[in-house]
Amino acid sequence: MLKKAILAIFVLSLLLNGYLYSILQKEIKISAGLNQRIEHLRGIISLQISRNRSQQEQLYSSSSKDKNGNLPSDVLNEYLQAKINNDYATTYRLLQVPSDINYERYCEELKGDTSILISYQIEDYILRSEESAVVFLTHETRFRNITFYYDWEPWACMKENDVWKVRWLARQ
Repeated sequence: MLKKAILAIFVLSLLLNGYLYSILQKEIKISAGLNQRIEHLRGIISLQISRNRSQQEQLYSSSSKDKNGNLPSDVLNEYLQAKINNDYATTYRLLQVPSDINYERYCEELKGDTSILISYQIEDYILRSEESAVVFLTHETRFRNITFYYDWEPWACMKENDVWKVRWLARQ
């Protein structure tokens, strides 16, 4: 009787393991399918961007430069370089700063910022209007002991007196 019970338990465990294995295989297939779909969508997006590039270049060449000859991506690049170099004066100059924040207050608030920009790459930008643009940025940032990787993160830029500025709270 004990042998039959042990045999029954063994058979049930084999069936359960087989069932769990089949569920796991299905989950793996679903995950692989999602990854393939994501890669497919990235390909479509990249293709769409490249198809529109010539149209965008015509638009960008005429209306995206400010009175200093800068593109929104140029201003964000200069801002990020200044941030890396802890050049508060330059970052302040390149930001669309609210009227209630003067330079001294800005510097005080930055002293509490413990994030470190490790690396970045400006990917592309889109004009939303003649006065507004979104610049896409891929970057690595360390906060405390954790490194975060951001892929094609949108940053907002606005024209102020016909000069591109990085919008205050640009990542929101």
